[in-house]
Parts: sequence; C-alpha cells; structure tokens
Amino acid sequence: MKKGVSTMKKYPSYSEEFKQSIVNLYRNGKPTGEILKEYGMSSSVFYKWVRKYSVVQDLCKDAHELHMNCRSYLSMSARQRA
Repeated sequence: MKKGVSTMKKYPSYSEEFKQSIVNLYRNGKPTGEILKEYGMSSSVFYKWVRKYSVVQDLCKDAHELHMNCRSYLSMSARQRA
C-alpha cells in the first residue's frame, strides 16, 4: 500500500499532506508523467490537486508578503514619528 492511501473506500482516499507533497513535486519541476506513473493516479485527480493546492500556497505566500509589508510600514511610521 502506498503511503497516504486508505483502502477503506472504493476509490483511494489521500491525506491532505500527501496531496500537498504531490503538488510540491510538480511545482519543483518533476514531470507530470513521472508523477502520474510513480503514484498510479489519474491526470484529472492530479490537476484538481494542482489547482486547489497551488491557490492555497499562493494565498499563503501573499498573506505572508502582506504581513511583512505592514510590519515594515508600521516600523517606518514609528521611526518618522520619533
């Protein structure tokens, strides 16, 4: 049995962590065909995960950048008031 797969259902159920790791492989340059073959998954499921987790990762990155910009702005404002 592959890591992250549950055999209780008719179709395999993958953990969120496993799905994110597959998307990370893709985002880091591993060819799609290799991923599909290695993990025995359909392209439709794979691209569904890519869409879902790419958006999540991009939102997290954007939120972090926004947070850092706000901290920088507040720090600069405090220095100007002093």
